[in-house]
Amino acid sequence: MRNINKHIYDIHGIAQIRSNVDVGLSRFFEKTESVPDKGPDSTIITINALDDFYVDLSDSVRGGPRFHYFESRDWLYFEYPWLGKRLKLLLKSAQEDPNRIDVFVNAPYCRWMRFGYELRELAEALFCVKLLQSGYAVLHAASLSSDQRGVVLPSFADTGKTTTVLALCRSGTFKYLSDDLTIVKPTGEVFCFPTFLTISLGTRKRFHVTMSAGKNLSLVFKSLVSHVIPSPLMLPDVRIDPCELFDRADIQPKTNVKNIYFLEIGPKKMNDVDDNIAVRKLIAINRSELGWYHNIILRFYDYFNGELNLEGLMMKENKILRSFVQKTETCSLLRCRKGQHGIFLSDLLKHYNSR
Repeated sequence: MRNINKHIYDIHGIAQIRSNVDVGLSRFFEKTESVPDKGPDSTIITINALDDFYVDLSDSVRGGPRFHYFESRDWLYFEYPWLGKRLKLLLKSAQEDPNRIDVFVNAPYCRWMRFGYELRELAEALFCVKLLQSGYAVLHAASLSSDQRGVVLPSFADTGKTTTVLALCRSGTFKYLSDDLTIVKPTGEVFCFPTFLTISLGTRKRFHVTMSAGKNLSLVFKSLVSHVIPSPLMLPDVRIDPCELFDRADIQPKTNVKNIYFLEIGPKKMNDVDDNIAVRKLIAINRSELGWYHNIILRFYDYFNGELNLEGLMMKENKILRSFVQKTETCSLLRCRKGQHGIFLSDLLKHYNSR
């Protein structure tokens, strides 16, 4: 089986993701020209979709009904029969290079695994794990920058990160780093990780978001259907690459943290929190929203390969986040009605800057 590099995403020189299928990454990271494989300390993850492939299971150890592990080669293989087809995934760790991992899937897997072990979720989980191994952490948080002073906005899903980011960036005061996931270092550095923005019909109208005719029609159709037949399988939104909303010059690659504001919905309130509470809240949000903690493929791999040590990585994440929080000037809780965080935060920052 060979690696097929149709899309090459180079993420700040920290990691490369090479894939011949869509894994949900923004064009901001995509390289059209050839790039070096990677630096000596960076990670490379390849996602390879093939028509089909065969794996001899004779020397494998079975884990559960669908997983097989090859101890001598450090491979994890998944196979599932579905509608007369076999859905296959093979995760290969390069034994000669601990910073590299290869994933192979067949065509039926790509076609049907949209509600199970989705490739986009697996790529994100592998990326989070590999970054932790390299001394970085991923936050479920938006991030912005004004004059190289970073603002990080952690929150649970559907709290208002997207509307807050759009409101502040459209004001001209802030530059965009991330809408949903943010990469941080213990030294206080914040790196952009612009994933696709989730745009609802209300957000499109409020911020005059331009999109293709196809996406616009899909958004209107989903909104109409969701009012008649609410279903978690058809959410009334569309995903848009940040490069469609912002010029590349308006997406800032990195900054240094100044403030952390936890976004919550409720009666208007703002108060500072100490470092211990801030770390606890960051961990709680991450555990709820990031998939690598409970990704079943990684859990099976962790069972067979003790070097992965997901529990140890969680402890490492805690240390990274504690050091990161200590680099901030303030950590605060920001609570108001949904959709109003941008106004609240803008007024608050103006007050601080005028002092």
